[in-house]
Amino acid sequence: RAVLPARVARVLLAYPQLVSVAVDHLPPPPAAELQRLRRKLSGEEAEVSFDSGGDGDTTCVGVRLTRCQYARVLSLRCQLPQRFGLKHWKCPPGMEPDEKAMRLGALLSAGLDAAFLQGTPSATAVLRWPAPEALLPKEVPWFTDAAFSRYASSCSTPVRATPAVRRAFLQQAFLDEPFRPELLRALGEGAVVDVAEHWRDGNDAEDWLEVSAEDLDREMLARQAEFDAFDKRRAARAEAPAGGPGAAEDPDDIQREVSRLGSELSGLLGRGAGPPGRG
Repeated sequence: RAVLPARVARVLLAYPQLVSVAVDHLPPPPAAELQRLRRKLSGEEAEVSFDSGGDGDTTCVGVRLTRCQYARVLSLRCQLPQRFGLKHWKCPPGMEPDEKAMRLGALLSAGLDAAFLQGTPSATAVLRWPAPEALLPKEVPWFTDAAFSRYASSCSTPVRATPAVRRAFLQQAFLDEPFRPELLRALGEGAVVDVAEHWRDGNDAEDWLEVSAEDLDREMLARQAEFDAFDKRRAARAEAPAGGPGAAEDPDDIQREVSRLGSELSGLLGRGAGPPGRG
């Protein structure tokens, strides 16, 4: 759980992938650099704040983090800008959460503030993965295309813009848009999230963080066996006579296999991130 300004809590719950952006921007740049970046802002962007100051209340909600993200955040010993310090971090009304929840919220907010000020271009992609279905586009553009309409009418089963279709479209749409205005839009869209439904009054057990040496050895042996099998298949193809079975090596098949194995290996670090609300 993390103590966050209500506005920040809503956007993190609406776009859970934003946690990775916040963590990637920790520790934040020096305070002087942040002030320099903020002086460049104008209009509505200049009024955006991610600290707990002002009239808004804070709230204590569950936040999703992987093992690596959680361990990294807890191990940070950086000095945050003064407005993100624990002395200035407000407690939720009627609650006195522990220091860990307060610090976690301050760190995530500081990281998000740094990402906003720096306008990291690659961060826009995470805003294409909303959690609430209400934030998906109402339709996809090809459904209004005449050629597609003729194709859809010829299908034996109805072709609809299901949530899965609209989500797949959004994940690939407008990825080159600047991050700051997109995050500003996401902060407004976060109003669809009811933070009361995500209120947490206690910390989760941390047994999900425990990984024994035996667990790691077992996982690594399984991955190594998959890589060995892949190498054997490649060697068999290379040794096959020209025109014989297995002689033709499809580059697309190789790329898919390498991608699959790489994804499984990287998944070892993120596996077991725990049920919703770890933090």
